[in-house]
Amino acid sequence: MIPVTYGEHTVARPTFKIDPKRLLCMRKELHLTQQEVAIRAHQFLSTTKDYPTTNATLVTTYQRIEKTGNTSKKRAVALAKVLMTTVEILQGDDVPEDSEDFVSRVLQHICEQKASGNNPALERALGQHIQAYGNHNDIDECMRDFAECIGEQIEVAQIGQNSNEIERLAELTGWPETQLRQPGGVHGHWLLLNTVQGSRETEIVLGVSAVIRQIQETVEESGNWHESDVRITFRRSLPWYHLEIVHPRISALRCNFSFVRCQPEVSGLKWVNPHWRDQLWLEKPLEEWAFSTANLFTDFDGKNRPNDIRQLRFRVRERGAKGAHQRVAYSRVHLDELPEEVFQNFKKNGICHELVIKRLAAGLAQSLAPLLTTYPRDCWTIRAGACHIAILLDLPYRLWHANNDPINCDGIRYRIDLVEESSPGTYQPAPWRDSSVAEVTRLLEERAFEKHDDMDGEEALLFLSLPDNPN
Repeated sequence: MIPVTYGEHTVARPTFKIDPKRLLCMRKELHLTQQEVAIRAHQFLSTTKDYPTTNATLVTTYQRIEKTGNTSKKRAVALAKVLMTTVEILQGDDVPEDSEDFVSRVLQHICEQKASGNNPALERALGQHIQAYGNHNDIDECMRDFAECIGEQIEVAQIGQNSNEIERLAELTGWPETQLRQPGGVHGHWLLLNTVQGSRETEIVLGVSAVIRQIQETVEESGNWHESDVRITFRRSLPWYHLEIVHPRISALRCNFSFVRCQPEVSGLKWVNPHWRDQLWLEKPLEEWAFSTANLFTDFDGKNRPNDIRQLRFRVRERGAKGAHQRVAYSRVHLDELPEEVFQNFKKNGICHELVIKRLAAGLAQSLAPLLTTYPRDCWTIRAGACHIAILLDLPYRLWHANNDPINCDGIRYRIDLVEESSPGTYQPAPWRDSSVAEVTRLLEERAFEKHDDMDGEEALLFLSLPDNPN
C-alpha cells in the first residue's frame, strides 16, 4: 500500500507491482527514453485530473515506477501496450531466465575456470575456438561467443536428458551435472503443435526464429489457397500462442498451430510464459508476415485488419526531388451501385476482397494513365514489392532536359500501398498478400498506359493531388 495524504488524513492506496528490472530492460531493448515511454503510456490513460499532464511530472512518475515497480493496474496496462508486451510479462510471472543473463552467467564461470588453471578440457576447447574464431584481436568478443556456444550445447543436452553429453559438459565447464540440468538456455525450447487438414504433428524446436520458420514453411506448403478472403487469426492465451488459417468457403480446410515456451526438467517439460524478448521477436514478425501472406488477419490484440473491406483504398504517393514524397492521393471504389445481395454472394464465395481490389485497380489504372503517358512506355517499369507496387521512371537525359522536369529522371516515381479508411480522412495500413499485389501489377501494366478521352491530364492530376495524411 502507498500512503497518500489529503489534508490532515493519510489513507492507503492499493498498489500494483511489476518487475522494475524487466521494465528497464524492455525500454532499453526498444531504444526508448524514459520520457517517450511516460508520454506514450499517458496517451493510453484516461485524460482526467487523476493523472498528471505535464511532461516533467509524467517522467518523474515513470522514473519512480522504474525504480520501485509500484504502480496502478491501469498504468501497468498502459506501459505493457507501449512496450508491446503483457502485464503478466512485466510482472515477471513464471518467466524463464533471460538468454543474455544466461550467457553472461556461463561466461563468468568460464572466466573463473580459466583463471584457476585447473581445467585442461576447458583450456583445449577454448584454444580451438579462439583459433577458429579468426578475430584474435578481440578476445572479449571471442570469449562471449565461446560462452554462447557452450550455452547452446547445454540447452540441447537438457531437452534430450542426454547423460553422456551432460557428463562431457560437466568435465568441460567444471559445473556439477545437477547444475547443468537446471533450467537455462540461449534460444529457449518451444513445443510446436500443428494440425493441417486433419494431419497432426508435434515438434520441439529451439528459439523463436525456428517457430516462425516452421509455421511459414508449413503454410507455404499447405495453406496457400487461391481465394482472396483467407484469414489468419492470432490469439495470445499465455503461456500458449495460437494461430489459425481458415479457408473462406470450406471449413474443413484449415491450418492450426499452437506453441508454448517450455522448460526441460528431469520429470518432463514444464510450460512457462515466454520471456519478454521472446514476445518481442515473435509477435511483430508474425504479424508482418501475415501482412504479405493473407488479405485478412486478426492480430494478437483481437483487431481485424482490415475492419471493413469496403473501406479499402489505394494510396498513391508521388516521389519528388531527392526522394521526398511530393503528392499523395487516395483512390477509392464506389460500391453504392452494387446490390447488397451481389456483394454478399462474393463474400460467400470467399472473393469479396478480390472484388474490391479489382474495382480499385481498374479506376487507378485510368487515373494514372494521363500521368504515365507523358513519357514513352519504355521509360516506365511497374514492379511488385512487399505489400506495395513501385512505378519506376528511367528517363533519358535528353527527354528530362527537354521537358524541364523538376523531379529526378530516374528511380521510383510512384508508390502504391493498400490502406483502410478507418474514419473520414484517416488511413491505416492494410494487409495485401503477394499474389494479390502481383495481380494488380499485371493489370496496371496492361491498362495504365492507355489513353482515355474522358479524362485529360489536368483532371487526373487534380485527382492525384489530395493532401497527405500522416496515418
